[in-house]
Amino acid sequence: MKLPTLKFSFIIPNIFAYLSLLILLVVVWLLLPIYAVAKPMKHDFLSVFDYCAYALILIVFISKALAKGRRFIGKPLDSSLLFAYLGYGSYLSLFIMSSILCRRLNFCLLKGLSLPYAFLVLLALSMVLIAKGRGSRLSQLVAYPACLGLLLAMVALPLLQGAWLPLLALPGVFIVMTWLVKKNEREEALRLSMEDLPEALEGTQIEVVQDEGEKLEPVQVIEAKFKILPYLY
Repeated sequence: MKLPTLKFSFIIPNIFAYLSLLILLVVVWLLLPIYAVAKPMKHDFLSVFDYCAYALILIVFISKALAKGRRFIGKPLDSSLLFAYLGYGSYLSLFIMSSILCRRLNFCLLKGLSLPYAFLVLLALSMVLIAKGRGSRLSQLVAYPACLGLLLAMVALPLLQGAWLPLLALPGVFIVMTWLVKKNEREEALRLSMEDLPEALEGTQIEVVQDEGEKLEPVQVIEAKFKILPYLY
């Protein structure tokens, strides 16, 4: 017996509705979980480094979401896409909450390892990779810098908050990333095969070299050496 699937479409009409939705997601995914965990504890339970880390996550989430707004505003979003994004966001919310929850329970903490400045710098660098994406300088080395940035952020945040248990989720996250990358590349290859060459080159990173005779050499496409993680994938 085949179970019925839930199918529907949703349209975000304008930028104001989109911003309202983003604020709601920030409250549900970030602020409420942190508040629920930290409220019963002492007022100094959250350190300055924690607040800085959460501020970085908030800024990057809003900036990245606004940059991708043209993909969501005024266009029908089917149920599969909505559930996918809600699932990713909910998982990341649980991951963010897990390290601070370990600290509250005094469980699976790193004893004798306290380098908050270094881990905060690593988190900031990872946020830059996520925000810039393929516009970062690492795009010549890694095809998906945002995925690398997300992995680095998922390493830096638990270490910043002194917990090691959330790090056990990283192999699974990496496997899911590789699957999504392969799926995206198959879909992109299928789309490009059905389009003209000028449209196919849109968004491709290219390098144009100019010689002394003011003539442009043929366009050369720069391909990244790795997909996500250097020397691994």
